[in-house]
Amino acid sequence: MMWRRDLHAEAGLSERNVRIRFGGARIKDRYRAAYWSGEVAVTGAALLDVRGIGFAHPEQSVWRTGLGTLGFRTATHGDVDGIELKLSDLRDARIVVAAKLHGYSKIGDPLQPPPHVHAPEVFLEACGSELIAKGSISVDLQGVELRLLLERVTDRPLPRDLSGEIPLPGLGLSHGREHPLFLTARQRDQSRIWTSPLFVKV
Repeated sequence: MMWRRDLHAEAGLSERNVRIRFGGARIKDRYRAAYWSGEVAVTGAALLDVRGIGFAHPEQSVWRTGLGTLGFRTATHGDVDGIELKLSDLRDARIVVAAKLHGYSKIGDPLQPPPHVHAPEVFLEACGSELIAKGSISVDLQGVELRLLLERVTDRPLPRDLSGEIPLPGLGLSHGREHPLFLTARQRDQSRIWTSPLFVKV
């Protein structure tokens, strides 16, 4: 059972800001990285600002290729990277993400790594009105939490300190035994934290 709290929704989702997220890994073993590259195209609205998040190395980046187009390149090893877009207006916008996925090159040219055999390419297209209605649109791929996601985010500052209550009755925990509960959180820069198990008996 999972309990979730969305701080972006609590702060109020923006009518202009969206985020593209790339995440996961190809396999659970060594050389698991998924290498992403591709293009983003925005039509129906002006692309006012772009910001890469979670990029850990200089070669992971996003750049403008035109007024409403971007190029990007990154790698995820089970973590999540993203691109935040600020548009003139979301409702009439259309956003297209076309990505290629590559694996680790053990032999051959490292500048031309082999395509991910299960998902060499992924394509995500959404109109702003659909995104406003659903909140997020995603494509799940074969791999380990390998996913491409387009979602609305807030344009307000997120809290640096957080408190609250978790309603245990809503988790459906059975009586008479201990349950290990884990807490996890993702920061805006996509860094992620986990707690050790918290043992609870109902």
